[in-house]
Amino acid sequence: MLFRPISKSQPPESSLHQTSQIPEMIFQDLFTRPKPQASPDLQKPKLLSSPAAKDLEGQIWYFGACDRYKIEEALRLHNKNGTFLVRDSSKGYPDKPYVLVVYYRFKVYSIQIRYLEDTNQYALGSGLRGHDIFDSVPEIINIHKNIPLRLIDRRDQSGSQMEQCTLTFPLILH
Repeated sequence: MLFRPISKSQPPESSLHQTSQIPEMIFQDLFTRPKPQASPDLQKPKLLSSPAAKDLEGQIWYFGACDRYKIEEALRLHNKNGTFLVRDSSKGYPDKPYVLVVYYRFKVYSIQIRYLEDTNQYALGSGLRGHDIFDSVPEIINIHKNIPLRLIDRRDQSGSQMEQCTLTFPLILH
């Protein structure tokens, strides 16, 4: 399998331990595949505060709006535990603007990143099992580079099959 070269310059040491590349065949189709459209009355405008958008600009792990299925396919093909990225939520709700996507033990986990408007902060997951509060999305990533993230299979309603992993390899485009 061929991988597209990243660039001649390496990411800063502080960005993470290593990076992962998307196979070229997936990269070409990642942003060009048409996305399903909801009826106009069901669509909700995505209202992101400008500080949130600025926090994500230039982050190698941030993909923005992209095809979730192609992202999941790229993670499975890469097949390294701890590979991750952040993408825009396809739902477009202002209180759930992003999704943290993590590959671990042959599974892809999609974790909502919720925006808490009253405090201008962020939280991971649905909030049903409690939550930690973060000032920014990059803070979520930086903390979980060292502190394991709880990964719960959505098909396991009890949460008994919880896994833990650190965010190790950002999946990058090129």
